[in-house]
Amino acid sequence: MTLYRCPDSAVYSNFSVEAFHLIGWLPQVFWFSECHDLDRLWDILEKGLRRGHILAALGTEFDSSTSSRIDPRTNLVQNHIYPILGATPGRVLRCMNPWGRLSPRFAHPTLAVPAAAAEDKGLFWTGWNAVTNSFSHLCLAINPDQYSCRHTVHFKGRTCGRDPVFDNEKYSLAGNPQFVLTLSAHKCDTEVRILLERHVSNLGEGAKVGFRLFSYEGRRIVYPNGSLYSTAYSSREVFSDVFVAAASVSK
Repeated sequence: MTLYRCPDSAVYSNFSVEAFHLIGWLPQVFWFSECHDLDRLWDILEKGLRRGHILAALGTEFDSSTSSRIDPRTNLVQNHIYPILGATPGRVLRCMNPWGRLSPRFAHPTLAVPAAAAEDKGLFWTGWNAVTNSFSHLCLAINPDQYSCRHTVHFKGRTCGRDPVFDNEKYSLAGNPQFVLTLSAHKCDTEVRILLERHVSNLGEGAKVGFRLFSYEGRRIVYPNGSLYSTAYSSREVFSDVFVAAASVSK
């Protein structure tokens, strides 16, 4: 479902963001071209689907070099979302084209959907390798009930009057909003998710958002070197990512 039309093709229809606005589940997008551990990503996807903790969909990008809406190599619709309905231990996904037609050419041959069902509902099976080579990104909507401890902070960041050199985040983070996150002692690795939500009037304009983690040493971070974790940047109005805090016996 698309909640709004995005005439600017650079602002893609995002299943994760739209699910957040509809049901409040937390959004996260993985771009296959930027993912360095596809095996771990499969584990996250398969486990989440099996336990019912996530909703997922595959996405394609818009290719401005061709006038056709359909990619002739794969038969995939450009700038389109394909919901994932299930996964098998053999790294095969059951997917669906909401248009009810135009199944991809790389559909899994040994798990073919009956012709009538495929024609009427756009159902198809496809292997994980074909997915990562043919689709551009994976959208997740994550059940927030998995996180029992939550804290919300409202703030206003500086949006104008920034010096082009001294306030450039490549060289200085002194002007960026900064927060101290303290975790109590924990015997097991602990997953921490950060959600950034902002008010925007035009999705096609404005700076992208993301976050970095640093070791706190009692003062604001100025120089951007030595971050513990760094996310990709997003142009959307809501963005989330997760990091794992290693087990610790002290605060």
